[in-house]
Amino acid sequence: MSFDEAFGAVEADGRSLLVSRESRVAFLEPFVVSTRCASAAVDTAVRRITLFTFVVAAIVGTLIAVRAAPAPLGGFAIMWLCGALAGRLWARRRRRELGRAVLDFETETARLSPLEGVEREVAIRGAVVTRETSNDEEAPLWLVMRFHDGSRIRLCRGEERDVDRVSAILRRFHVSVQTSS
Repeated sequence: MSFDEAFGAVEADGRSLLVSRESRVAFLEPFVVSTRCASAAVDTAVRRITLFTFVVAAIVGTLIAVRAAPAPLGGFAIMWLCGALAGRLWARRRRRELGRAVLDFETETARLSPLEGVEREVAIRGAVVTRETSNDEEAPLWLVMRFHDGSRIRLCRGEERDVDRVSAILRRFHVSVQTSS
């Protein structure tokens, strides 16, 4: 069964454990959990701001090249470019952590489909889930699953009672859930 079919089956037939603006977790008895976690607003903001920065830096660079602007202004353009590149790298790393997952506790595997687009399968054995704080008042807690190979995926973000409900299901299947990183 393909990832999309497995994910769709759990979403359609499963019981919702958490539903927030950018997250959803469903549990299909007895052994399967699906998670969807996106941060589209942040990703879009980073892309737009960095695109604007690239355009302004190109304009400033062109003005300096044709000697219509003083050369020291190039230092500011270089700082803007460095900041924009750092923002893009941060957003890329975040896209690796966000996306969809199907946790199958019967086969002890997690099928991951991050926003980055590279689907993979990882063993759940030895995975640790941590609760991390978020800057969003509506969804102040993240649940982040770290696997034995060093990769991680953000399972969901929500209020404490909703995150606790998801944590209880994970503990039921012997996944270590820590309160902070």
